[in-house]
Amino acid sequence: MWRYIAGVKRSAEKTSQEEPVDKEAKVKKHFFKERWRKADNGESRDWLVYDETSLTMFCSVCRQHASENAKTNSFIVGTKNLKLEAIKDHESSKCHIQVKKRAQGKAAPENTAAMKALTSLKTAQLDKMIILFRNAHAIAKKGRPFQDYEWQC
Repeated sequence: MWRYIAGVKRSAEKTSQEEPVDKEAKVKKHFFKERWRKADNGESRDWLVYDETSLTMFCSVCRQHASENAKTNSFIVGTKNLKLEAIKDHESSKCHIQVKKRAQGKAAPENTAAMKALTSLKTAQLDKMIILFRNAHAIAKKGRPFQDYEWQC
């Protein structure tokens, strides 16, 4: 019907004045958002660093404390995948969790499981030494022979 009316074109037809659609123009640009530094549970992501010169984000904790075999991780090298899902995936990865525990252990060694075990061993050894010295003192004070010390221990 539109072809019978002079000077009118259908809206669905492309005109020569329209610019061709560029694929790069359709690609959604991702930008780093500062709100990503806060997790959903209210914790802050202090480890998340954005480098504005190279337009990459990385994990500062993983960069400092990661082992040699994990140096190829995208958040250690720096990723251009500026999506919240990438941050959440890295945050829940085994590598990040282990490195975070290692960093917390270096910052406060008294709270680690190894230090607690060592402290309990030291207290057990100290208790044993207290008993031995108490027995040695009692034997020396009463003038008993040294053979009694072996019997008491």
